[in-house]
Amino acid sequence: MNEQLEVKTSYLVMVGKLFVANGLFITNFSKNINDATEFDYDTAKELSFQYGGVFVRKTVDYEVVGEQQ
Repeated sequence: MNEQLEVKTSYLVMVGKLFVANGLFITNFSKNINDATEFDYDTAKELSFQYGGVFVRKTVDYEVVGEQQ
């Protein structure tokens, strides 16, 4: 299978109903999931502990649904 179509997993950090956006240097929070920063597992776990929030797994799965004939 094409490497670009592999399942991608990242983690988002939530504090209450807000997502952490750019939590590594200056912390911003956003209600919009599209503004949330994606982290690796260890970073998300650490940030959620620091901010008293939770971390959420985000999985993106691509699938070929049609081909040219």
